[in-house]
Amino acid sequence: MASVLRPIDPSLAAPACNGDPDGLPRAGSKAVRRLQARLAILAGDLIAVAAGIGVVALVRWLMGERDAVGDVLIALPPLFLALALYHHAYDRDVLHDWSRGYRRAVSALAVAFLVLVGIAFTFKISEDYSRTVVLTGVAAGAALLAGMRWMTGWIAAALLPGSVLDIAVLVDGSGPPLAGQSTGAAVVDVRRLGLEPRLDDPDMLDRIGRVLRGCERVVIACAPPTRDRWTAVLKGLGTRIEVLVPELEAIGMLGTGTHGGRMTAVIAHGPLRPTDVALKRAFDLLVVAVFAPGLIVATVLIAVAIKLDDGGPVFFRQLRMGQGNRLFAILKFRTMRHAAADHLGTLSVSRRDPRVTRVGAFLRRTSLDELPQLFNVARGSMSVVGPRPHALGSLAGEALFWDADQRYWQRHVVKPGLTGLAQVRGFRGSTAAESDLTARVQADLEYISGWTIWRDVRIALQTGGVLLHPNAY
Repeated sequence: MASVLRPIDPSLAAPACNGDPDGLPRAGSKAVRRLQARLAILAGDLIAVAAGIGVVALVRWLMGERDAVGDVLIALPPLFLALALYHHAYDRDVLHDWSRGYRRAVSALAVAFLVLVGIAFTFKISEDYSRTVVLTGVAAGAALLAGMRWMTGWIAAALLPGSVLDIAVLVDGSGPPLAGQSTGAAVVDVRRLGLEPRLDDPDMLDRIGRVLRGCERVVIACAPPTRDRWTAVLKGLGTRIEVLVPELEAIGMLGTGTHGGRMTAVIAHGPLRPTDVALKRAFDLLVVAVFAPGLIVATVLIAVAIKLDDGGPVFFRQLRMGQGNRLFAILKFRTMRHAAADHLGTLSVSRRDPRVTRVGAFLRRTSLDELPQLFNVARGSMSVVGPRPHALGSLAGEALFWDADQRYWQRHVVKPGLTGLAQVRGFRGSTAAESDLTARVQADLEYISGWTIWRDVRIALQTGGVLLHPNAY
């Protein structure tokens, strides 16, 4: 097995696409400019909808008519906004196609109008409002939406010239000719950086993940002999990966696209939309906030118990593979004698393992040793629910995990979790045979492909029933 503790030259792991070490977008990056463009479009839509009814009401007021439209002005914009978000009126694709966003926004406005009419009819308050004012105001709002969308579309084009995404073109040797800079993409010369497509080297995967941090689309430009290896390495990045294919070749593609005037084959998608990522993160922070008081008390009590037991360190840190195939330090309460710590995890813990302390045995049986990972969740390197991160030296039978199942790295398209679908199905403990790992990988990939926030909530609640498990030792 390749060493996972080699020092990394920071200059060889500089992000190509505005990726900061803390995972946040840099000021002025395309991610920030996309957010600015979306907020401008959203604000423009709300102004147009409110102004539509407001202008019509003002005209009638000047004509001597008095219509009660204040409640409509209050109710319609937020209802429209909720429906527009549901109709994806502010998704990434509308930033370069204002007419598509306008159609979605108008659909949301029409549905909002019908909902208000239904509410007014149900509660018999329709006589308080002029139907002419409301209907004409909504029509005026739709017209203003068109103008506002065109204007904010122009703003989006100014903020995001060329592509709306941060793109990297990964060049390995004599790939198809491509003028990467002319398309606004960052060109990554992997040979100059010393990067190699190796699935048996977590350290190399970590370097690749750091170089491509923040990239929302990666285009592989390499000769056919190395394509398969690069696609296998990059599928775990958790972003859109494409391969330049001058010739039509069956390489298991999910779809086709274009870049720089050439055909590409899509071989992986990021699993979650930005709104889903934000929702999942909000759930994580909510769980951390709820359990924070108990975590503080438990940490103090467990720390005292560990110190009284053998006097060693309270916490144990170990490098594990996280989202995008990037290494991170997982935090646990120490359960083994300090001198017997296994930082690579090459030897799984067995029943009555002599390396485990008395307090450690209790912590492992009750899963309390995992509590400090809530700090990982708070920092953003882990999620409450997701595929469990494994020690780099873990074996399934006699094979390393990534050798036992070639799909293993694909688990890392999402953040690793405190718990996951595999855990609530009872897949815990040692992996004495390769089939033990296959069952876990299958459950993890099933979780990723069928993700919903409600599934996260359900798995989190079900975890309480498997904390005390016969395979927890």
